[in-house]
Amino acid sequence: MRVKWSLAVVLLAGALVTAAASSQSAPASTAAAPPAAALPAVALPVAAALTAEFDAALAAAWSAQGLVPAAPLDEARWLRRLSLDLRGTIPSPEEIERYFARPPATRRAEEIEAALADPRFAETLAFQWNDLLLAEAGKDAEKTARWLKPWLAERLAGPITFPQLARELVAAAGAARVPGAFAFPLSYRDSIETLAGVTARAFLGLQIQCAQCHDHPYDHWKQAEFNRFAAFFAELRGDHGVLSEVGGPGFRVLDRSPEWDLADRLADLERAAAKMGRDDGAMMAGGDRAAAANRRTPVEAAALAELRALAKERGPGVARPIAAFIADGEALAELRARLPGDARELLDRYVERREKFSEAGHLDGRPYADGAVGTRRQALVDWMTAAENPWFAAAQANRVVATLLGKGLTDPVDDLSGSSDRIVPALLERLAAALIEQGGDLRFLYRVVANSRAYALGAADDADPTEAARRERWLAAHPRRTFTPEQLAQSLLQLGVGEGASDAAIARTARPAGRAAPLGEQGDPRENALLAELARCSPRRSDVNDRTLEVNIPLALLLRHGEEAAAPERLKSEPLLARLFDPERAECDRVAPWFLATLSRAARPAEAAALLAALDPAKPRAAADDLFFALVNCAEFHVNP
Repeated sequence: MRVKWSLAVVLLAGALVTAAASSQSAPASTAAAPPAAALPAVALPVAAALTAEFDAALAAAWSAQGLVPAAPLDEARWLRRLSLDLRGTIPSPEEIERYFARPPATRRAEEIEAALADPRFAETLAFQWNDLLLAEAGKDAEKTARWLKPWLAERLAGPITFPQLARELVAAAGAARVPGAFAFPLSYRDSIETLAGVTARAFLGLQIQCAQCHDHPYDHWKQAEFNRFAAFFAELRGDHGVLSEVGGPGFRVLDRSPEWDLADRLADLERAAAKMGRDDGAMMAGGDRAAAANRRTPVEAAALAELRALAKERGPGVARPIAAFIADGEALAELRARLPGDARELLDRYVERREKFSEAGHLDGRPYADGAVGTRRQALVDWMTAAENPWFAAAQANRVVATLLGKGLTDPVDDLSGSSDRIVPALLERLAAALIEQGGDLRFLYRVVANSRAYALGAADDADPTEAARRERWLAAHPRRTFTPEQLAQSLLQLGVGEGASDAAIARTARPAGRAAPLGEQGDPRENALLAELARCSPRRSDVNDRTLEVNIPLALLLRHGEEAAAPERLKSEPLLARLFDPERAECDRVAPWFLATLSRAARPAEAAALLAALDPAKPRAAADDLFFALVNCAEFHVNP
């Protein structure tokens, strides 16, 4: 272990060495140049023109602020950044060789197109949106993420626009064995206020959740506006169980009136009570009378029957009596006092929904009338995705900029109406308008920003941290960001870590002992296992927009003592081990495969010499483990350049 720690120190110091120029850092390549990716002919000229506008607007802002942009990245580090941002993983040696085999004048644009067409781009977006949509789901997020993330990846891999995706998520209804899009509303089935807040933040870039209990303290949102927005979800009903619609266990999301919901839940109570009575009889016959205490008293049973009668449907178009009954406060209080506790909770829930969420209304003040078009949730999505909506397209444009450049044009990225931290506001308006013109195609905006000058800039080198932060805020330099959990997991899996693990070992890592796999669990088991292990080491940050890993002691111990610290077999083949200790080769060439695989670049002479001096040629496989250990534990490996 002493060897491993010394090697890690060598590479930690090496990561601080100034990067070589692009001509020096490009790895040797003998691969033939691949054919250019099929580029979307219509969108490309439009995207190129918008990229030019983007660059010009930022250049003017930098000049006005007296800012000098950071030096651009070399080719190898630019490729590593692009791969992490769009594919969610470091580039493989084969991808690096293909990149450098392309014509220098066009290879960046071609690589961007290849990445946008890669299924891993959809996976990367799916991870991001899974976190955004389940940010407030609490313990339910662990269950529903196993269904929502694969569904997102599948839909985003196809020719779907973002407005279509939003519609399927927000207005999803029906029944299915595996919930898919239903996982989003199901995660908040008992809290429409939370669902409303998450919807506004993720899709509109608005933080209205602070107006749930009182008028917003620093934005213009009023509690009444929040309640009217939340009322679009007042008819949501989500549940799971044995469903006739799917012929067995499944999930269901419906749009029903609060009166229907109350009647249905009261019927569930009655069925449960009847079953309990049968179970009580069986237990009592065996001498155990404890369950008899759970039976309704005559007073409670009578009150429950009254409530069920009030909530019962009277016929098409006829209002159920409960709607008028709750207006009589004295009668309501009297009935409530006689009800059993579980029925009292259902009545309270119904009364709250009727008092707070009867009237739905859009956040821009546009009126809404029930029954005008489809369900309330469908009407909400119609308004959200309309071209004239002031926030929907701007929120997605701002998030794309923040994802690729580290900061949005408005920061925080999901506070478009309340934040005073805005730069070049006209540019955000232009990007939003372009997104609408392109029909909500997110890939179009990723193409625009990834091709920009700002995306190719390096980190700030200012000695003054205040000045460095100012350059980062104006997108004149990139902030240094550690990997997200998914980027680290995907990078380790791509390197071949854990390939020999048994299915049983993977399952034990993914789920604690005694916990069954969720119904319809999907995804790569090895990825799920590694992400679960990373989550135990480095929990999610409180800010949902900051998805980077917290580098801490548990994470360091995992990477230094777990199976992740051992070199995968593909980096311990006989030819590579022979190469590692071949005195006829240059030192940089001897360690080149390990550097290319992990750090996406060639070794510097000082690094190669120090590493080789610490390796034991008598134990080549152990030496390969030590070398791999040092590389994946150095600071450079964990930072998006």
